[in-house]
Amino acid sequence: MTPSPSRVVLLIGLRGAGKTTLGRALAERCSMGFQDLDDVALELCEESTVGEVFDRRGESAWRAAEASAFIRALENRNLVLALGGGAPMVDSIKRSIQEIKPTGHITVIWLDAPDEVLAARIGLHGDARPALLCDEGGEDLDALEECRQLRSVRGPTFEQLADMVIDTDGPGPIVLERLADVLGH
Repeated sequence: MTPSPSRVVLLIGLRGAGKTTLGRALAERCSMGFQDLDDVALELCEESTVGEVFDRRGESAWRAAEASAFIRALENRNLVLALGGGAPMVDSIKRSIQEIKPTGHITVIWLDAPDEVLAARIGLHGDARPALLCDEGGEDLDALEECRQLRSVRGPTFEQLADMVIDTDGPGPIVLERLADVLGH
């Protein structure tokens, strides 16, 4: 499946799956542009980080920025677009993906790895990737439990939207080869 010049490759997955890192490398390898939806959404916000948006204006403000950024990003052609882990759960983004997929304009790839691998990767980033979920007592979940819970909530949507799943548990160059192969590069 060789991407046409009008194609947008969407990378979805949980935190730590490699969407940004592999997305940049894939775009370079395939002579495509690259955008991280978080970066595009932040351009629409007053705050300088996603955490600040959540703290100051709440999750709904961030999700609205993501939805606007998604529509803006889709105006591009020949692009690899890394979506934030929660972006496919935003109703308007999910609907847009479902409506556009039949046109052949987008290919959706779910980058995935075992929860233990994702948790270890999240742990490497320290405070740069604070916990997203809390337990009943208000304490941050550890990375592994967070991955498990997010997978149970987001996994069915990822499965529904994805054209294919790529296992990212392995050396980056090998995973990049898998990605490039499925795109015909």
